[in-house]
Amino acid sequence: MLSLNSFALTQIYDKPIYKIDSVATSIKNFSLKENIDTLIIVPQTLQASEKTTLDKIFKALKYEEEKVKLVIHKEQALSFKFISNNFTQIKRILVYGLLPKDLQLNTLHYPDRIIELSNIQMLFTVSLEQLGNYPYKKWVWQQTKELFGV
Repeated sequence: MLSLNSFALTQIYDKPIYKIDSVATSIKNFSLKENIDTLIIVPQTLQASEKTTLDKIFKALKYEEEKVKLVIHKEQALSFKFISNNFTQIKRILVYGLLPKDLQLNTLHYPDRIIELSNIQMLFTVSLEQLGNYPYKKWVWQQTKELFGV
């Protein structure tokens, strides 16, 4: 019987292959209100300029801030598996400055593109600090609007 490794499968199958790590994340005292349907995940505490940028983004999206939870990855290292298993109301995750592997998600990295897994849409892009000078910031904005259905 012929055995194929995962790289070989990606060469004959045109869809990305996803794997969710089996490592469970236990977070003490992490809870979400029921009305929260969006997570914004950033690597560390936001500087004033980054907070301003994020506020401008949500003002332009006209999205209710009560439906959004900001997660500092350095303080609460959530895995995708933990999120999808424990918070079924989450519809989208916007990740600034981290890679899929930082959420213990073993997937091909498509920066600045929406990916969907377990009925959760995710967008991984550069940090909020880098966003101002990012050459593809218009594309990121288009993808962000699509993520939020605007």
